[in-house]
Formats: sequence, structure tokens, C-alpha cells
Amino acid sequence: MIKLRSPQSLADYRQRLRGAADPQQRRIRVCDGTGCRALGSRKVLASLQETLREAGLADEIEVIPTGCPGFCELGPLITIDPEGIAYNRVSVDDVPAIVAKTIIQGKIIDGLVFVDPVTEQIIIHDNELPFYTKQMRRVLELNGEIDPTRFEDYIAHSGYDALSKALWEMAPEQVIEEVDQSGLRGRGGAGFPTGLKWRFCHESPGDV
Repeated sequence: MIKLRSPQSLADYRQRLRGAADPQQRRIRVCDGTGCRALGSRKVLASLQETLREAGLADEIEVIPTGCPGFCELGPLITIDPEGIAYNRVSVDDVPAIVAKTIIQGKIIDGLVFVDPVTEQIIIHDNELPFYTKQMRRVLELNGEIDPTRFEDYIAHSGYDALSKALWEMAPEQVIEEVDQSGLRGRGGAGFPTGLKWRFCHESPGDV
């Protein structure tokens, strides 16, 4: 694993990751959240990988698991990039048709796309789904787009910037003050201020 020892080494590594990324790379994003897993998304992911391998496309098309995109009612969910084609309630039985028709022939499978229950409009692309268009995501902005198990994906999308600043640009007292000012609290029930907890630890005598 690469060792990052300065802000510049982090910036350089991020630049290399971004430079190696192809925005037109064909890939299939498969929801790997709890809801989709319960509905068989792990089997769908494995079947996609195997079917692409049999079709000689394993080196051309990446299959990645993602965090839960939130639309659990329609799981398992998959998205095909770069087109952004969204299929819902996908099963292992659908995989051969997805590879043969959508991946190879570029055709849409009507039975897998979203149909608005109010307008009956067929919606093909994930960024046009009403469930998502009415949301403004902050912390979960990249949810459903990157592989949550790959720290390279996180770094490429500006991950660890705050850690870099805390380690190399701030004194311990400044870090504690920042956490204190954020209002962050514990989730154990008491809601104890995290900044105060850190301050107590920092000011305690000892070698640690």
C-alpha cells in the first residue's frame, strides 16, 4: 500500500488516480446495500461478472458494488455507465439479457426501467428518477457511484483532505477546537460533546 507522508504526496497521488480514470469507461454499478443484498444483489453481481467473462468482455467492462442509493423499494438496483441506464428489481435471470441486449447491442430492456406510477412515464436514466431529482445530497453525494471498499476511489474524489489538514497544517489544540466548534456529539444516548471528550484526553497527564 502506498505511504503518503505529506500534503503534496496526497495531492500527487490523487492526480495520478484522476489521470488514470476514464470518464467513458463502461461499467456496471450494483447496489450492495443491506436492502439490495437481502433481495439478491450479491448473486446479480457475481452473475454479471461471470456472464461478461463468458462473453469476453470482462476486461472492457468493470462491475463494481456500491453503497445503498436509497431507493430500496426497487432493489436490486444497477446502473450502466457511461449512459447512466438504471435498471430496477434486477434478478439473476435478467443478467443474460442485460449483457446481450444492453451491453452488446445498446438496447433498453423495457421491463427493467422505472415507470412513474403517477404519470406512467418511462424513465431510463438514474439522474432523471424523481426520487433523486428532489434530493440535495451532501455527505452521501458519491453514494451509489463509487466502490466504498476502495480507498483509491475515496482519495480520487478529494477524500482525506480534512485528515491531511489536521495532520500537517494544524496543531492538536486547533483540531480539538475545530471539532468542538462543529457541535459533533456522541451517539450513545447522552449526546456528550466530542470536542470536550477530546480535550479531556489531550489534557490528561501521561505518555499517550
